Amino acid sequence: MIGTIADLVPLKGENRVLASIGLQAISHSSRPAIQALRKVCSIEGDMNEETIGFTIGPRLNAVGRLQDATPAVDLLLSEHSEEAEQIATFINQLNQERQKIVAAIAKEAEEMVSVENGEAENVIVVAKEGWNPGVLGIVASKLVRQFDRPAIVLAIDEEKGEAKGSARSIDAFDLFSNCMEIRHRFIHFGGHAQAAGMTLALDQIDDLRSDLISLAEEKLSDDDYQQVLDIETTVELEDISLKQIEEVDQLRPFGMGNPKPLFHLKHTPKEVRLIGSKKNHLKFQFQSQQSRLDGIAFGMGDLYQQISPQAALDVVGELGINEWNGRKNLQVMIKDLRVSEWQLFDHRGSKHIEKNLIIPPDQKYAAVSFQGEEQAPCDVPVIQAETVEHGDSYDGLLIIDLPKRMSDLTELLSKLETRKVFACYHIQESTFLKTWPSRDHFKWFYGMLLKRGRFNLHEEADLLANRKGWDKSMVEFISEVFFELDFVKIKDGIITAESEPSQKDLRESSLYRQREEQLQIERTLYYSTYKELKSWFDQYMNQRFKQVKEEVTNGL
Repeated sequence: MIGTIADLVPLKGENRVLASIGLQAISHSSRPAIQALRKVCSIEGDMNEETIGFTIGPRLNAVGRLQDATPAVDLLLSEHSEEAEQIATFINQLNQERQKIVAAIAKEAEEMVSVENGEAENVIVVAKEGWNPGVLGIVASKLVRQFDRPAIVLAIDEEKGEAKGSARSIDAFDLFSNCMEIRHRFIHFGGHAQAAGMTLALDQIDDLRSDLISLAEEKLSDDDYQQVLDIETTVELEDISLKQIEEVDQLRPFGMGNPKPLFHLKHTPKEVRLIGSKKNHLKFQFQSQQSRLDGIAFGMGDLYQQISPQAALDVVGELGINEWNGRKNLQVMIKDLRVSEWQLFDHRGSKHIEKNLIIPPDQKYAAVSFQGEEQAPCDVPVIQAETVEHGDSYDGLLIIDLPKRMSDLTELLSKLETRKVFACYHIQESTFLKTWPSRDHFKWFYGMLLKRGRFNLHEEADLLANRKGWDKSMVEFISEVFFELDFVKIKDGIITAESEPSQKDLRESSLYRQREEQLQIERTLYYSTYKELKSWFDQYMNQRFKQVKEEVTNGL
């Protein structure tokens, strides 16, 4: 059973029977080896194919990868608990060492991958002296997952003049048949469609790379380099229950030939946070009135800054039950996710935008200014609003200052195509926080002026403001509006009423209208809640977003 599952043998026919009965047997086994492995791996309860594939298998396998496999055999044959625990502890330590070696080699290999225009070569071939040949298959698998390309990872032996390593592939590229077309490049070669091992002379490495890239270009299309997830169906959050998941689990054991079903769910998470010691995983909490579902996305922590609050997520994953301290919680192990709608990221007034703004290297961002700003956070290129043309497209748009008129912003949004808007502006001197004079304020001031005959703006404005509980700027504003409407004369700071003013509405003053407009801009774009701001942008973004033909892609 361990060999069948860990070596990815198709779970069909007698293999499926052996795996199923074997899992029952190992879950209740009293063998010292099994009990010792349970202890070092902290396994409780029944084991399933995931326990074998991700916990038991890798540990037994690590011994043979780093040294002789004898300790694993000794463990399985052990008849004494104390001896079994000592060997299991040793094997567990070797596995931890294996993980560190894999991580170090994978990092080096990733840095060696040639990437142009955001994409790697059609077939990845990397080689270096000093790499441990026993773990190169795992490294190759990591490269395939990261770059969606067939990958060959080789360890160089300068003394022998040879390179030895492993290969892993994507579904569309048959490693065995393609490598057999260039079998003359190898000293030794063996494998199957998705995995292979090989040895070749050092002077053949570059030719091997060129030959395989040519074969891939000849046989594969762009779509072949995208991972495909086969989704069973779309489910609503309210439809997911313990009973439903238990029914799905009756199809176990899952594995090659009988993959665990994937479900699609669209929902806005109540909470998104980073977890793990390295903060490289995401945890979501999806909730409705009747249901709650936890979502775990391993290795997707770099997407945290790319998901806005209240973003409706499409997630694809495996439904399961997380049992902790006797409590059973519904969860989805997320394999892929997408934000289908435009997003708003709120950095208004923030002094830490640089920390919170992460720009993906393969995306085009721009910062737009309405008032002549020339610098933007993270050195994003700045464009002036008046220079934007219809059809200009950006993956992300930073708005770094407020418009002078709301129409300036709505016109900009009607021209641009973007999926992410970042509100990065702040206010130096706020109109909204100043007292806004009502018509009664204007009426009282004019009546006071008629009664007194004159008012010294320089000497008496502060006194009047203190007495009435006004702001001095309000006194000055009322005076300037009256002056523009020809209600008063102002000379050397002395205000006197016009003897025969014509009747005019306050809104006939351009100064009054500007102040009114600025007040509306600040109220709508700066002092609003996130929900209010998102709702305002929705009016224009959703209309624009629907006009843009959606490209079907995986992930964000």
